Amino acid sequence: MEAAELELVTEEERDQIEDLRAELMDLISGHGAGSSQAQLHKDDGTLLRFIQARSTVDESAAMYRESMRWREEVKIDEIWASRQGRREDMSKVVQLAEKVFYGTALSGEHGSTLEGGPIMFDRMGKVDLNCIASCPGLEDEVCNSYMAYLEGVWRKARSCKGGRGKALVVVDLSGLSMSHLRHIGIIKRIAQIGPPRYPETTCGVALIRGPWVLSGVYKIISPILPENTRRKIMIWGSDYLAKLREKLPEEHIPTYIGGAKWAGEQVDHPAALIMEKSQTIELADWEKAVEEEALAKAMEGASLEPGGKKGDFVVEKQDEDIDLSEVPGGQIRFKGARNSIVVTKEEAARLRGGEKEKKGDFVVEKQDSNINLSEVPGGQIRFQGARNSISVTKEAAAKIREQNLK
Repeated sequence: MEAAELELVTEEERDQIEDLRAELMDLISGHGAGSSQAQLHKDDGTLLRFIQARSTVDESAAMYRESMRWREEVKIDEIWASRQGRREDMSKVVQLAEKVFYGTALSGEHGSTLEGGPIMFDRMGKVDLNCIASCPGLEDEVCNSYMAYLEGVWRKARSCKGGRGKALVVVDLSGLSMSHLRHIGIIKRIAQIGPPRYPETTCGVALIRGPWVLSGVYKIISPILPENTRRKIMIWGSDYLAKLREKLPEEHIPTYIGGAKWAGEQVDHPAALIMEKSQTIELADWEKAVEEEALAKAMEGASLEPGGKKGDFVVEKQDEDIDLSEVPGGQIRFKGARNSIVVTKEEAARLRGGEKEKKGDFVVEKQDSNINLSEVPGGQIRFQGARNSISVTKEAAAKIREQNLK
């Protein structure tokens, strides 16, 4: 995607662009770290973005050099290319990273603003940070997915008519919870990627449908953002839809926030592939592990048990009944809660032969309660205050108790 020719250039802007180009002549001429990327980013419009992002030519030049060096070092063009095309054609690791990062078909470009700039809608509150933190190597790949996302916004903005295109980014924060704060390190890492490498790419970042924990997250994140970036952040309240309609056509607003644009299947996020945190595994080994069958299980919320160790079986939905005979063993957790129920592989194997009978209730009252299934009389296991349940047949529970007595 070629950069558009810069239009309506003032005399002051022209002088600033020429001063910056002179300061960067060695890099633009093909010398130094990042020179290969500088060849692709020496147009007037791109140089002007770096000028607008900093107070002096020297500061703009330093930012430009660091950005080009970073682009060359991480091989951003290759990362971006790896995320294009049909998802099924991507590597297994990239597929999973894309699904975990975006978490929904709704992220991405959604037309143009009334001023002609690109619109980006994100549901960042749905990103599965628990999965990212638990899968060795996945955090790096998710960051690559975010880099590819930023690169797409950057390319679209640079190609807009007049060379001054800037994206409006609308971030839906519904789903943000205290569980996200437990992984604030990941949020910080992601937040720090864009500002120093993609200057003046957005005209504004609108945060909508933010829960009460937003203030806490913002207090942690805002100090690491440049002042120029903080000025563009807008926290919109319940009138967010009216404000959106002032900036873009109704047909470009997704239905999930009250607009008219159907943007794909309404899902929170795919079930996550969870691996035991204590296990050390190289990315190459991890990619080998998520072959067709394992990946399919991961997408369905099943457990992957590398090396025969315990994994997690995550219950995604309210009122979801899970037959323990289908659980491969490990920890059963309700998404968004720290509660867990212990299921050994041996117990799960015995349960596979059980027949379903009438159900009763076994209530787990405390957080972090570990319940051995041999103590469960059979029926429904519930966490107090939640409607989630896991089914246990009486026959299966009896078999476990009988076996434990031997």
